Amino acid sequence: MNTFIKKISFYSITFFLFLGAFFLIKNGVTNFGVKKYKDNIFLKKVEYFSDFINKKQSINLVLGSSLMEDAIVPDSLGEKWFSFSNGSQNIYQSFKFLDFYKDSVKIDTIILGINPFDFPYSYTRNRFRNAPHVRKSFIIFGEDSITSLNQHNYKKTIQAIKKANYPNLEQILGLTKKTNKILNERKVWSLQGYSGDTKTAFQKLNFKIEKSLSKSFIYYINVKEFPNMFYFDLFNNLADSLKIKVIYIITPKTDIYHKNLIDINKNFIWKNIVDSLNVRKISLWDYEVVNQKSFNRKQFRDDTHLSHIGAKKFTKKIRNRLRFLK
Repeated sequence: MNTFIKKISFYSITFFLFLGAFFLIKNGVTNFGVKKYKDNIFLKKVEYFSDFINKKQSINLVLGSSLMEDAIVPDSLGEKWFSFSNGSQNIYQSFKFLDFYKDSVKIDTIILGINPFDFPYSYTRNRFRNAPHVRKSFIIFGEDSITSLNQHNYKKTIQAIKKANYPNLEQILGLTKKTNKILNERKVWSLQGYSGDTKTAFQKLNFKIEKSLSKSFIYYINVKEFPNMFYFDLFNNLADSLKIKVIYIITPKTDIYHKNLIDINKNFIWKNIVDSLNVRKISLWDYEVVNQKSFNRKQFRDDTHLSHIGAKKFTKKIRNRLRFLK
């Protein structure tokens, strides 16, 4: 009896090992290294930007978070434009980028997206779910307490490797249901740094979204009633010293975002931020509240990010306005 059980166990284990190996080979996920989990889009942009500035006497830049990454197609603005906008990129990191390259190329104009998470009292203290927003890879432009955040998140890397390389029983037996969901798709689409999401359709959003998950809440982590203008002034003063024309832009948002903002009583903080910006001698183009007929929900992929259709429309609007600048 014991011999029989041992044989059954041996053949069962062998069978499942064979199935597991077949699954891995079939799906091409036998890379156990961490290389493919690096910030490849960011590093590709750095590579493209280095080539870009070597071929130009002067350039123009689009900087900001994923809201700018999705909102403006640099190629449509002209051949001198490059977008170094990335998910979770804050204004301090845009400052680090500008400071790093200030002696490498002449910069004529910068369009920079402004968000609530550009005005926290601290990026390093009292953080909540990776907020205030910080893009980890900016450490290559200089290491400090902010740029070194999120550098050692080994747990997420291990989970990603496990998910890619080790199927569960349902996957092995083919019991996992297939979905038609369109996944967020990004890569650096052009040599001018455009990496906007070109596929994701607008998702149906619930007004009663959980408070701790809403962008209206996450964007305001560590942002007080009277905003901290230190990081803004840091960037603005550097740009002024380099005689760069800067246009600060507030990108369009949906009515859902604005309603959630009011519901969590953060709208007055944003008003204080805008008021603080308006007293400074800057160029501020505010498109946050848009005509819902011209920018309906088909122009958005979620409550704050423009879809590719919306990006083309918004870029055209910016391009036309730039023509009137001296």
